[in-house]
Amino acid sequence: SRSVADLLTGATAIKLLSLAALGLLLLRIRGRVIDALDLVFFRERHALGPLLERFAVQSQMAQTESDAAATLLDTIDRGFHPDGSAVLRRSQDALRLVPIAGHARPLDADLALAAVLAQSPDPVELDFEREHSLARMLPSAEQLWALDLNVRMIIPLTKPGGDLAGLIALGPKRSELPYSKTDQLTLRALASAAASVLERGAGLAMATRADGADDADVPASECQ
Repeated sequence: SRSVADLLTGATAIKLLSLAALGLLLLRIRGRVIDALDLVFFRERHALGPLLERFAVQSQMAQTESDAAATLLDTIDRGFHPDGSAVLRRSQDALRLVPIAGHARPLDADLALAAVLAQSPDPVELDFEREHSLARMLPSAEQLWALDLNVRMIIPLTKPGGDLAGLIALGPKRSELPYSKTDQLTLRALASAAASVLERGAGLAMATRADGADDADVPASECQ
C-alpha cells in the first residue's frame, strides 16, 4: 500500500538495505552455515579423511562380507545421514545384485541401471521429479525398485579391473539437502575403499566353502 518513493527514503530504506546486505553475506557463507547446521542437528561432519579412517579401522574387525558392508553403511550414515541405505553385491552366478546389508530387493544384473553403473565409478543421482532425469528413463521394474527404497543416489562398487561388483543405494539426506559435488566425491572415495574390503571378504567366504569347513566354524550372525 506504500509508494516506491516512501520505501526508498528514511528508516525503511536503511532497513531494506541492511536486509539486502545481510542476505548477500549469508549467500557468500552459505556453505559454512549449512555445515554448522548439519553439525548442530546431525552431530557429524562428512570430511573424507575421518570417514575413510573410521571405515578402515572398523572394517578390520569385520568377519564376513556382510559385516564389512554394514560397517560401510554405518560410516555413510554418520557422514551423510541418508534416509535408508543398502549394499548389493553381484551373486555367484552373476545374474543378480543381491543385498548384503540394509534393506532392498534384489536387482537383475543385466538391466539398464547395472549397465549405466558399469560405465563409470561416479555416483549416479536418481531424481524422479526432473522431467529428463535418468530415473524416468529406466525400465518400469527398475523404477519400482528405486522407488521402493526411495533411492536418490547410487554409487557403484567396481573391481580393480573395472567390472561392476555391486552398488551402494542411498535414500535422501534427512536434512533434506541434495547431495553436493563434494558429497559425491567423498562417497566415490568410500566406495573405492570398500570395494577391495568386500572383495576380500567374498574371497574368504568362498575359500571357507571350498575347504569344506563345518558350519560350527562359521561365526553366528543375525538374519535380518
